[in-house]
Amino acid sequence: MKEQLMVLAASFLAGAMIMILHELPKAMIYQYNEKKHNLPHKNVFALHHYIDPIGLIFCMVMKVGFSKPYLYRIKEKKMNMVLGMAGYLSLLIQFFISTAVLRFYFHMDHTFTIAGSHTFFYEFLVYFTCAYAILSMGMLITNLFPYMASDMGLVIAATSPLKFFTVIRADYLIKMVWLFTVLLGIIRSMSGAILGLFLA
Repeated sequence: MKEQLMVLAASFLAGAMIMILHELPKAMIYQYNEKKHNLPHKNVFALHHYIDPIGLIFCMVMKVGFSKPYLYRIKEKKMNMVLGMAGYLSLLIQFFISTAVLRFYFHMDHTFTIAGSHTFFYEFLVYFTCAYAILSMGMLITNLFPYMASDMGLVIAATSPLKFFTVIRADYLIKMVWLFTVLLGIIRSMSGAILGLFLA
């Protein structure tokens, strides 16, 4: 019971941090672009706006989540591409940092076992870092799905506005496909397998 509560709490905290660090860099880039063109802009440091409550529940239960994106209104193809790639880069950096901590600080391998007896705080940090690595990779895979609010949606909008309108029309179907893969545990398994490869 104690271990399950620790995993839930670790997943909650890790999911919230990943959501913020995924969306904040994109919002800051967007704000900089708006200021450069003397356009009105909102406060991007209201960090709670990036946390999606339903996404957090998915993080805790399914070990896959999604963030709440900043409301972009962009006509420039280049800026769409920059924002999309910034989102992917943010998630990759978070994954690699948490993986490096697991491997070189906690000396964890692909079996994901905590050897020996440790304090409550130490075990919680291990669970948190594991959750962080799996959730950041899961969110990266989620953003490969071409739904409207994803990083892939921004990339498609940058490369072909016509294709983006197709994405908008198929948004509901794409989200249903994503949900199906989540419920089957496919994305979670992929994230765990990728993390295991880096810890092997």
